[in-house]
Amino acid sequence: MKFTQIITFSLLGELSISSFIAKTAYAQINIPQMATTTCAVMAGQRKLDRQALQYLSILDDDFADANPVAIALYREVIKQCPKTYLNFQQRKRVSNPFRPGYLVKPNPTPLLNSNPQSDMAKYDEAIRQHPNNAEVYFDRGNARLAQKDFQGAIADYTEFLRLEPNNPKVYANRGLARKNLGDKKGAIADLEVAMKLFKAKGDQSSYQKILPWLREAKNLP
Repeated sequence: MKFTQIITFSLLGELSISSFIAKTAYAQINIPQMATTTCAVMAGQRKLDRQALQYLSILDDDFADANPVAIALYREVIKQCPKTYLNFQQRKRVSNPFRPGYLVKPNPTPLLNSNPQSDMAKYDEAIRQHPNNAEVYFDRGNARLAQKDFQGAIADYTEFLRLEPNNPKVYANRGLARKNLGDKKGAIADLEVAMKLFKAKGDQSSYQKILPWLREAKNLP
């Protein structure tokens, strides 16, 4: 069964990465090093420069375009610094995540790799501390979807929608999870709601991206 990646939306700006991807072969890219740099910037341990901004833009790329570098970088960042990534995403939702002219911390905390179980435990702790914050359920749902824990992702997206109904991207992600589980009826229902909401918002781009996913769902046995 084909696994469709998560739908995400760019929040960092207009920096184009097409030339970077075109000129750099995937096999030559050091994804772990890119992730280490990205984690350090998000944690305030490294000053934001052109290279770091490029990495952040790649991390923020739309997974619907199946950019292999963006997908690989996201997975490595989640592996290396899930809590830092979660905190950074939360800051982006409310403001510019960087302080003007901020400096690197003099004694940065080493970045430690961890296994998927401990990574998920950090999302669990964030939800324990903020049980009524819908966004932390969305973040954990995305992490679960990336790990192909479709049931867990559905549970988190459902909790998000209980707290904040009518969010089209959450309906879209839950529809993808249901599609990958073979839940034809549930996937079609969620994706159709997402398309309706995106259309009401005038977001034609996202509406068009969901069309092939809906077709795939309708072709399920």
